Amino acid sequence: QNLPPTSGTLTVLPARGNVLDTIFQLSAEQWVDPKVPEEDYPLSFSFGYLDFSGFPKLLSSGSLLSSISTLLPAGSDSVGCQAAESLCRRLQLTVMVSDAAYASSEPTLPTYVRIDNMDPFKMREIIERELGVAQTLEDILSGMDLMSKCATIADSMNDRSVNFEFYGIPLEQKTAWRDRMISHLDVTARKILVPL
Repeated sequence: QNLPPTSGTLTVLPARGNVLDTIFQLSAEQWVDPKVPEEDYPLSFSFGYLDFSGFPKLLSSGSLLSSISTLLPAGSDSVGCQAAESLCRRLQLTVMVSDAAYASSEPTLPTYVRIDNMDPFKMREIIERELGVAQTLEDILSGMDLMSKCATIADSMNDRSVNFEFYGIPLEQKTAWRDRMISHLDVTARKILVPL
């Protein structure tokens, strides 16, 4: 029986940042593949996070790189935040480590990062900037990266702790942003899946 990789952790730096504004470094460290029945290298790494409903979302999939740099969406709980810190949220991060024979495992302990909501007066600017990145990912046909980017933007826009309308972003604007993301994904899928 092939045993999955073991003994590793998931670390994140910095330990605190802002939604769609801080670049975080997620690293899978000290993972080894047991010699039962044999070592099955190379290892691959799929990084992600749990959204508001506990559903896993991928930031990268099956990469040979044991770390990624990424922006993150809003966290889903405020455990460990002070009562006066209304913008404070925690986000649970994930990594699935697989060996070459497809046995996989995750760290035994959860990894959290503190994600404060974006500056309410910069929300429009930040989301527009990230939609520009999504356009670039569409242009270069980077399907996995585009899906990850759109999921991160959408999860940030769906944060119920933020009153977007109060800060001048009506539902119609959020709908237009959603439609742009759907268009990026649709165009990319059609180009990637074009019959030869």
